[in-house]
Amino acid sequence: MASAYEFNCDMSMDEMLQVLNKKGPWKWAIRDSHWYGDYLNCRPEEGVRVRIHHPAECFPGGTQDRRDYYTALFTIESKRATSRDAVDHILRELLAHVHARNLGEIENYE
Repeated sequence: MASAYEFNCDMSMDEMLQVLNKKGPWKWAIRDSHWYGDYLNCRPEEGVRVRIHHPAECFPGGTQDRRDYYTALFTIESKRATSRDAVDHILRELLAHVHARNLGEIENYE
């Protein structure tokens, strides 16, 4: 099961990383990917993965070439994992701490 969002934020990935780790409850790290460029990654528990991507970094000049545009994706791979609603609630709270605006659900892009 996966859910995805888009949002605008004036913070850089490094700034978001600091805020997300300070506010908790999850531990975040920066990772890199051939497909997605640098992204924020969190595995709050086994079977749950949460990521924040900055599409402009990976697809410069494309339709998403806006420096303040980000996407977030979470996947739940285990029936024993926390519920979708619980993960969604925490993610939304954390995005509020980074002053995300124009938060909207988008199609899963994984």
